[in-house]
Amino acid sequence: MINGTIPGIVTVRTSSSRLPSKCLLPFGEMNVIQHIIRRAKHYNIEPIICTSIDSSDDILEEIARAEKVNFFRGSLNNKLLRWYNCAEKFGLEYFHTVDADDPFFDGSEMHRSIKLLNEDNYDIVCPTKSSSSGGATVGYSLKTSIIKKALVGLDDNTDTEMMWY
Repeated sequence: MINGTIPGIVTVRTSSSRLPSKCLLPFGEMNVIQHIIRRAKHYNIEPIICTSIDSSDDILEEIARAEKVNFFRGSLNNKLLRWYNCAEKFGLEYFHTVDADDPFFDGSEMHRSIKLLNEDNYDIVCPTKSSSSGGATVGYSLKTSIIKKALVGLDDNTDTEMMWY
């Protein structure tokens, strides 16, 4: 799996309340989101920009087109629904989350996480303890079917930004 490409849903919006448009901040010779896209490609992770339908995120669609990567636009507040609809659109049975807040993610660990998800038939593989405690090097590996289950009975407008709590 390490040499194969895995799907990476890049969760990104420009409407952050603490630091608006942080994904567009300069990062070397590019901006943060361009760095994340290129880093994902370097690690054989197929980046899919997963953003909202809000007009403030039009710039992210433009960047995705310029970088020649797929993109999806969905719910502004319901990240779970956005992930699910994105996975459905691209026919993904599973994917790994790539958070646009984490420009130094560890692609090798993401491949290991996806391998564990599939080989042991898990629904979800959570990040390492150090990543969850602020290291932010690895996101979640998820089967699309578990996202579908999590959405049952959940209003489409529910804010799931901090869903893990």
